[in-house]
Amino acid sequence: MSTQVLERQDARPGDALRVAVLLSDTWKGDVLFHVDAFEQTCDAAPVASQVLQASPTDKGEVTQTRLELAAEDMDQDGFVSAARGGTDCNDANANIHPGALERCNGVDDNCVDGESDAVDAPTWYADMDLDGHGGTPVRVCVAPAGTYVTREDCDDRNRLVHPGQSEVLCDGRDDNCDGDADEGFNVGAACTTAQNLPGRLACDAAVPSRTVCTALPSAMGSGSSDPMSLASEALE
Repeated sequence: MSTQVLERQDARPGDALRVAVLLSDTWKGDVLFHVDAFEQTCDAAPVASQVLQASPTDKGEVTQTRLELAAEDMDQDGFVSAARGGTDCNDANANIHPGALERCNGVDDNCVDGESDAVDAPTWYADMDLDGHGGTPVRVCVAPAGTYVTREDCDDRNRLVHPGQSEVLCDGRDDNCDGDADEGFNVGAACTTAQNLPGRLACDAAVPSRTVCTALPSAMGSGSSDPMSLASEALE
């Protein structure tokens, strides 16, 4: 037989809880009491357990048996101290217990992994490519060594890409993280090929430090199948 006994609304820590067991006329043998105490829900593991074996008296008589089970919640927040089998990591503070909102205050409010899950943790930026500029976000309460307050690096996997870097290559990449790629190369500007055809400046894949003037598709003759045959090298 299993019975769930709920806490009385007027119960105080240390109060006795009386439970009566009525045996049938055909009952023989002793009665085994197994008592579990839980936090919040009976679906979790018990925070305290006790077992007591009692011998019933003759029919019509009452046998009183005392069983002591301690599961103290000293701060009355609904959770028993971890030192006593519960999950409350600070049973002297009702604001600290499992399920509490974690904040950056130097305290493990919800008793899980310190402040790692704090909702108000600021964002810092790690320098993964070691180019002196932060770019990879990290959310923790205290700034890790080597991190930065602001994000400046637009590609934290490439140490050659960061603010202040010269745009020396025409490679379609924003080397200095200013929002524009290949400044100074005038990519896309109108030009004229060596064959005197209208074209547009494009990065030279063979020599990334310069551009080439590539003829517009509309200006190419149907007899040419190689667009680069109509391109001429522009100034570096």
